[in-house]
Amino acid sequence: MNRVLATAVFLLLGVSLLLAQEPPTSTVQAIRTAYENFRYSLADSLAEMALEHYDRFQPGELVQIHIYAGSANFAMGREEKARRHFFSALSLNPDFQLDPVRFSPKIISLFEEVRKQVRQGTGSSGFRVRYVLVPDPRLKALWRAAVFPGLGHFVLQKKRKAFVLAAAAGAELIVAGIFYVQARTAHQDYLNARTLPEINRTYDRYRTFYRIRNVAVACYIGTWLYSLMDVLRRPDPAQPPFAVRVAPTGTVWMAVRFAF
Repeated sequence: MNRVLATAVFLLLGVSLLLAQEPPTSTVQAIRTAYENFRYSLADSLAEMALEHYDRFQPGELVQIHIYAGSANFAMGREEKARRHFFSALSLNPDFQLDPVRFSPKIISLFEEVRKQVRQGTGSSGFRVRYVLVPDPRLKALWRAAVFPGLGHFVLQKKRKAFVLAAAAGAELIVAGIFYVQARTAHQDYLNARTLPEINRTYDRYRTFYRIRNVAVACYIGTWLYSLMDVLRRPDPAQPPFAVRVAPTGTVWMAVRFAF
């Protein structure tokens, strides 16, 4: 009776932790603590509740949850359910190794058997959870965007924006290059001038070319920085380009969203 009451108390505490949205590491620790204290039913219940919100956890934390849930189910004689959890853990990390200090030889033996099934592509029939890890392409896009604006957007399949950024950056570099040469020539003409009118004329010409060059360089830097920040930005949910809304006060206002 006391054992049942203690289990119920631990379960209620686990539920309260999940409902309070404790950090994922706290949830994993609660599952691990329940398993190490031989509260196998509690560990399984906490794991099932955690997996209902699997998107809150990192892949490594999901591996831990499935490992402890599988081990708890094996200890309760539920070998098939233990296999399913081990299969899910290995689908996330095929090279994961169980610690022989924490897990019994029988659990390790079953885990290695499931690993063989995962590598051979067999034994997945009826398994409820299997994960597919999708790498974030933004890091690869960032390196390409650092080389030249627009290249990173090709990685993200934003071809229209990629062409616009690449064309703008290319034009800015061309203008900067042309007026760099023109400024050098004008500067030399200014140094070679002998009369006051010629000095004023060549200086004004040099200053104009110098400013245009600097503006082109500044525009390129701005395009380059925008390209870097844009590839790191998480995509926004789809929003209409034009909307009319009514404020609580009864005021009607319009919203226009421009995107490319």
